[in-house]
Amino acid sequence: MTKTRHVRTFSWKTTHLRVMSQHYDAVTQAVVQHRRQLEAYIKRHRDFADALAPLPLRDDAPEVVRRMADASRRTGVGPMAAVAGALAQLGVETATALGERDVFVDNGGDMFLHLESPLPVGIYAGPKHPAFAFDVQPAQTPLAICASSGHMGRSFSRGNCDLACVLAEDAALADAAATMLANRIHSVHDLKPATREAMRIPGIIGVLATTGQRTALAGTLPEFIRADDLDTLLSPVTGQ
Repeated sequence: MTKTRHVRTFSWKTTHLRVMSQHYDAVTQAVVQHRRQLEAYIKRHRDFADALAPLPLRDDAPEVVRRMADASRRTGVGPMAAVAGALAQLGVETATALGERDVFVDNGGDMFLHLESPLPVGIYAGPKHPAFAFDVQPAQTPLAICASSGHMGRSFSRGNCDLACVLAEDAALADAAATMLANRIHSVHDLKPATREAMRIPGIIGVLATTGQRTALAGTLPEFIRADDLDTLLSPVTGQ
């Protein structure tokens, strides 16, 4: 039986979190600190915020920028496509460094989890698709689950994908790869080649992509379960 989790929300500027942690204050303070470091870096290097392709990493790059730049290099998308995932993982790492073993941070639909008991993570692909969830097991974590869409959310997408969902151990990578996957899908005919391309990226564990009435799966994914009355919903929003 899945235990009850207590989830709190937090917002700072355009960062909107859902946090399950006994160290809520430490987690949210860490996310704000890393975001401030990112903003300071962007003030010094304004091209970083608008780039749609990888950029060289400057010597003064803080940790959050280094993670974003690495994910950008591995996926070919701009580094800001990795920001939500990077911040989510840095928040979770703050809690685990304090000894916590059951924690997640959901940053606008891009999630990083470290679990000690199962957690259902709902996946929403829009009103035309049935709701479902991943039944994430502790042995499958630490795990990032990140999503992108050509139709929902605020992030920029060049594709026509209802939902592109990527799982990886690195949340910045999963976030950037979800953007890459969504960019590649313009019709149902793109589903299989796009998911195969995503799975060729080292570090990607599994992918799910859907558009129209077709869905493609690849790699290793948690078990699917019904999504009735779940308190954890992964919305298809990536990048900020």
